[in-house]
Amino acid sequence: MSVKINQERAMVRRKQSWQKKTHACAKRKLLTPRSQYSTKTLIAFADVDSILELIDEVLAFTEGASTQIELFFVLLGFVNLNKTKTVNRLKAAVKNQINTLRFIMDRLNSHVIGRSFSHICAMEKQVRVLLQTGVATLEKMFALAPMLQQASKDIETAWVGDVDPSKHMYYK
Repeated sequence: MSVKINQERAMVRRKQSWQKKTHACAKRKLLTPRSQYSTKTLIAFADVDSILELIDEVLAFTEGASTQIELFFVLLGFVNLNKTKTVNRLKAAVKNQINTLRFIMDRLNSHVIGRSFSHICAMEKQVRVLLQTGVATLEKMFALAPMLQQASKDIETAWVGDVDPSKHMYYK
C-alpha cells in the first residue's frame, strides 16, 4: 500500500515540476523582446483593434442577414400562392440571392467563428471581401422586396374561417 502511495506522490511531484517548467518557459516567451518576433507576428500585435472590429462586423452582419433571410422567406410564403410567370421568375431570383447570402454567411462563419486569432489575421482580406459581397447581395435583395410585396398583395385572400384546409393540403 505504501509503495503505491509513494508512486502516486512521485507522479504528482513530476507533474508539478513539469507544470513549473512549462510555466517558466511560457513566461520567458512573453518576456522576450518584440524584435525576435517575425514581421507577421508584429503585424498581428499592431492590428488587434482592427481584427476585433472585423469580428464584431462579421457577427453583426450574420445576425442581420439571418433576420433578413427569415423575413424574405415569410414574403416568399405569401408569394408562393401567386402562380403567374413573372412571380415565378421573381421567386427564383429571390431564392438565388438567399442561397448566395447563406453561402457567404457560411464562409464567414468558417473563417471567423471558433478560429484562432492568427487564422483570423491571415484571412482578414478574404473576410472583408466576403462582407462587401454580402452587403451587395443584401442590397440586391432589398431592391427585390417591393416587387415581392406587390406580388403578395395581388393574392386574393379569404377570411380565415372561410378557407377550406383540405384544398391546401399536399398529402391527402
